[in-house]
Amino acid sequence: MELHGRRANFLLCCVIGFVLSGCAPRPDPDVSAELARVYGECTFTLNTTLLDMPEIAVTDERYQMIQSIVDGLVKERYQQFPWKVHTKLFEYPVPNAFTTGGGYLAAFTGVYAMADDEAALAGVIAHELSHMATVDTMEIATYLESMLALQLAQSGVSGEYDSGQALRTVVDFCLAIPGLVDRKWKDDLNTVENSDVDAVYGDGAVPHIPYTYSDDPESAYYSESRDPEGVARQSACNINDREVVDEFVIINPDYYLTNYLDSGSLPPIPDNLGGGIGGLPSTEILWQTQPWLQFQQTAFMRYAECQADEGSMLNLLAAGYNPLALNQSFARMIDLFDIDESTSDWRFINHPSLGQRIEDNRAYIASNTDVLPSLSELDSPENGFSPYVFLVDQIEAFETARDVARSDLFVGKSAQLRSNTASAQVDQAAFEPITAVDLAVLLMEEFSMQTQRRSQIGQTQDESKCEVYSRVYEKLTGKSPLACRVAD
Repeated sequence: MELHGRRANFLLCCVIGFVLSGCAPRPDPDVSAELARVYGECTFTLNTTLLDMPEIAVTDERYQMIQSIVDGLVKERYQQFPWKVHTKLFEYPVPNAFTTGGGYLAAFTGVYAMADDEAALAGVIAHELSHMATVDTMEIATYLESMLALQLAQSGVSGEYDSGQALRTVVDFCLAIPGLVDRKWKDDLNTVENSDVDAVYGDGAVPHIPYTYSDDPESAYYSESRDPEGVARQSACNINDREVVDEFVIINPDYYLTNYLDSGSLPPIPDNLGGGIGGLPSTEILWQTQPWLQFQQTAFMRYAECQADEGSMLNLLAAGYNPLALNQSFARMIDLFDIDESTSDWRFINHPSLGQRIEDNRAYIASNTDVLPSLSELDSPENGFSPYVFLVDQIEAFETARDVARSDLFVGKSAQLRSNTASAQVDQAAFEPITAVDLAVLLMEEFSMQTQRRSQIGQTQDESKCEVYSRVYEKLTGKSPLACRVAD
């Protein structure tokens, strides 16, 4: 089956949801948690509204099974998970789950199709929880913000949209438009320490330190300066001596940052880049306005995906699953879709190939035998790990949901998907995933146009902001907001 560049994005998608001002070290955890919560709900609300798919009721058995897994994974792995997790399940046959961060997670019913058992489904969910827990999208946005700040400084709109303060403007937008963020969002933060976390695989015992990939002492991501105590476990995401060194296998973002220095160095951008959420049409905001920025974001996202795989394997171990159940999910996807991963330009795909993820996950386990079980132990049929942990009383219900999802995927609801992916999503053709980086770019453009208009019509600053926010909201949703109130 030919899925072109879109195939890499069918599974485990992290929607970039944050912009952080400046290019500083890792943000303060408390600040990160609050920002993640605001942006998580804001972009989640926008995207799930635009998806316009039927939402599965919380009383549905399929939803309850997923929520049970979510609750169990958080309890076993994370000492201080700062958010309540909001889960939505949508009726759609494509196998995928995504997070916008800050405690917001969505899955399509098709996610059951690629999970032979509960452990495999838990691997998908654990991957998204790992993205949430490390707030790694803020690491990506730290770099992107520095690039945006340069353009803002040159745009002449710094009074409306301060250079280096894109984050605050997007926060203002999210809080100004009713319905994007609950005004009592701070009540949703979790401040209770988890006393049941696994002593061996919990985040305190095996901390996840993202973005320590650079060997260059001058880099902001130099491993020795970002992780001076060496608490990060050996990560397969940093392997530099692969047998084939090309864009198919490169994960380390330094390859992109040093080989593609500016827009002029970009290789030709292929057509049909593919979707960011489950094969749906990709957002084109950054590709159209900031192609180099989008290209570099793709490099960071591949690294984040690799590290989220490793974090999810630790989570699986903490909960009593075989961590290689995550690889089972990837292998099932390759089998279901008969995927040939050698035909795409991987410089433009924001996830590593499924085959590479399987290989790197095994390499991660092999490199950490002081903490993790050996590969031979995990591969043994008598490894002692249970494929059903939280759903032991619902095995039959799980397997029924899995078989129905596979039938929906290939027979009923998405027959076109097999023959023509590009035209299969006719009913979703208008959807483009929205991220906070997209919001920042849109707001920058609108404020640039608004600066001259404001002086001509004598608007106050708040009136000017609300006019911009309303225009951006209408561009994204096709609807006018009911109101606008600039945040204090």
